[in-house]
Parts: sequence; C-alpha cells; structure tokens
Amino acid sequence: MSHSRPIEDIRTETRVPGRLLARPHCWDIMTIAEHLGKVAYSAYCDSRRWKSYDGKELPHWDEVKPEIKEGWMQSARAVRITLQGYIQDIQLLNAFETQTVDHPAE
Repeated sequence: MSHSRPIEDIRTETRVPGRLLARPHCWDIMTIAEHLGKVAYSAYCDSRRWKSYDGKELPHWDEVKPEIKEGWMQSARAVRITLQGYIQDIQLLNAFETQTVDHPAE
C-alpha cells in the first residue's frame, strides 16, 4: 500500500527523538499518511525504549506488518484531520479579531 520514493526525492529531514526520518520532497496522499504513521510509530517506540509490553524488541517501520502500519497511518490521519480543524478555527478567530480591531463597535 505504500509508495517507495527514489533517494533523489529526499530533500529534508524530520527529527524524532532517537530517529532521523526522511521527508519526501514531492508529497502525495499515501506518502503523507505513511510518513505521519512512521513518525507516530517511531515516537511511540522511542517512548517505550523500543520494547514491547512483554520486553521484546519492537520492529523498525520497514519490518512492521502491513496491518499494523495501516493502523498507525489511520491514527495519523485522524490526528491530521483534527489539527486541520483546529487550524481552521484559529484562522476564523484571527479573522474575527482582525475585523473587530479594524471596526470596533461604537
């Protein structure tokens, strides 16, 4: 389900504690979902010191089963959609505040 990218598309890096994750230059919906899923998974693994609840080593993203990756990607999508809503609310509030400042009630 994921799209692999050639190394030429790697332009910037995202730092997650304990891991360095490449961010593709050209985004598409699947790449964004997979990247955010990977970031979330890596952050979780870092918080668990890369150990599962029973002390076993957690696999790196490339070794994670597809259905587990899909769960992380769905979780990341939900957070992204929620953040988009918050951003829209903030933009609306900012526009309202700007309007109020420019045209105060008399």
